[in-house]
Amino acid sequence: MVFIIAAMGVFSYLIAPTYDEINTKRAEVRSRLSLKDEYQKSLDRIQELKNKYQNVVESKTKISYILPPSHNTAEVVNQISNLALVNRLTLDSLSVQRGSMRSASNSKASNGVATLRFNVNVTGAYENFKSYLTNLETNINLMDMSDLKIQSNVGVSGATGFSYAFILDTYYQAN
Repeated sequence: MVFIIAAMGVFSYLIAPTYDEINTKRAEVRSRLSLKDEYQKSLDRIQELKNKYQNVVESKTKISYILPPSHNTAEVVNQISNLALVNRLTLDSLSVQRGSMRSASNSKASNGVATLRFNVNVTGAYENFKSYLTNLETNINLMDMSDLKIQSNVGVSGATGFSYAFILDTYYQAN
């Protein structure tokens, strides 16, 4: 009997407090593991958002090649004249005027699109002009051609080929 009473005394004074301390520590470990899992989920979400942001930045960079963020008249003039030179056309005249700004109200874009209008006159062979048009079409910058006028140069001061006059609209992002 004394042994039972002694065992109960040892249990209540030594083992019970230690057992309660162990249960407290287990609850603390579970809480910290739960917190660690929440932090890991947050870190995974942050990494996912970072990757999405990087994709958006890459897409914006690609779009800015096609639709530049600002007008760069010199660059477009250089493209037009170099394409004429490569296709063995003579650039007779080139004039620039700022076009209108188009609102992007029917899309989700917040910025409008503005145009630069180029009045271009070139002379040369028809096959060379077809190549020039192909190069304009596949150029990285978005360009629209309109109002094409073709005149024959045969018999004009010994010239051969044709004279081509057209309007070329290029676009950029209006901020």
